[in-house]
Amino acid sequence: MTLLLSILAVIALPSIGGLVSWFAPGPERRWAEVVPLTLALLALLVGTLVHGGEAQDNALGLTLDPLSLTIAPALLLARLLLVLASGRRDSASRLRAGFDLILSLELFALFTHSPLLLIGAEFLSAALLISQVWRGGLRTQALYLGAQMALLIAGALTLNGAQSFAELSETTSLILVLAGLLRIGVFPMTSGILSSLSRKLDTTSLAAALPSAGVLLLLRAGATLSAQSSELLQYLLLVAAPAAAALSIAQRRLPRSFAYLMASASALIALGSIDVGPAHVASGGLLWAGTLLAGAGLGVVAYLVTVRVGEKDLGKHSGLRGQMPFFSLMFLLFGVAIAGVPGTQGFVAEEVLLNSSSLGTDGVGLIAMTIALMGFSVIRMHFRLFYGAPLATAPLPAKGRERIGLLLVALVVFLGGVLPGLRPLLSGG
Repeated sequence: MTLLLSILAVIALPSIGGLVSWFAPGPERRWAEVVPLTLALLALLVGTLVHGGEAQDNALGLTLDPLSLTIAPALLLARLLLVLASGRRDSASRLRAGFDLILSLELFALFTHSPLLLIGAEFLSAALLISQVWRGGLRTQALYLGAQMALLIAGALTLNGAQSFAELSETTSLILVLAGLLRIGVFPMTSGILSSLSRKLDTTSLAAALPSAGVLLLLRAGATLSAQSSELLQYLLLVAAPAAAALSIAQRRLPRSFAYLMASASALIALGSIDVGPAHVASGGLLWAGTLLAGAGLGVVAYLVTVRVGEKDLGKHSGLRGQMPFFSLMFLLFGVAIAGVPGTQGFVAEEVLLNSSSLGTDGVGLIAMTIALMGFSVIRMHFRLFYGAPLATAPLPAKGRERIGLLLVALVVFLGGVLPGLRPLLSGG
């Protein structure tokens, strides 16, 4: 009973926070979300302690398994960081309540193995994003997300009563995997919600750009793809991943460079998720969790820097390190975590992918090239932003809530690398 109540609390609390923030006065909306998200993390900790090791089912069909134990805290922590870092204008936006409701649906889909429920959660997520980008005049991105919604509808219509992903047909599996790839912004690399970052960098666009529950479509449906379909998608991803990383290096604007970096990281997540190797769930899940947290941290630092000094040209050195030493350190730490340097969770995830992959020597070589290009892009962004001739202006320190959120996420990212046994997927994947 304690396990069931913990799972129900984890699912319900983000929605409760979103609903309360909808009616709360503007200045209080941030804390109306922070408290429920923190309680959800504590409830997950209680459920983990009661869980005892192996997956357990209950009468409501909710399951706490190694994948959910790895991903659920990452989803909650990333959301908590975005809330803590949001400015007054973002805090006052009632769109945030919609993102909280979607988070509950994504967690519900994570704790179940129902194809129909996961399709529904992804459909509503795409609908919410369409309402946002359409009002912002980004019609191409809205049509792009509409294509994903059409694929989800097609997948739902071809379920034929399937109650689990193991019962899916090859056609349905392929449709759902394509929908998942569209959601995380891999195909095409320059379209979709990621390209909205070319115009602005705020917490709403960051929430849209981070790898979301669309990865679940890849993990669940990817396992049922035929070898032929899987190999074709892997080939396309092996081309997309290093290409996106190279495009990240070529950008002069911080939002676009970050967008291409996340596209490259998402392509690696997709590779791990649809790989036919014996540990595809472990590699995909670990990459997802690590990229979600490191990407949230890097994106938040980039957002906070932009808020304080405006958008900087990456073709020049800005010399912000003297003004923002804390942000400089956090940018570097989260950046190398995305690139998977030793000591981070990304390194563990990439080791699992490379050691269990069925991609062959050429595929492993392209993955290694992608990781190297991602690392170079991060170092380039960091040096262009924080090094160079120092500006003769007053320091711009981080606020207390920003420090707490960034340090908490950094702690989890590096604990996952230094103590990999903390990740249940390593033993249960």
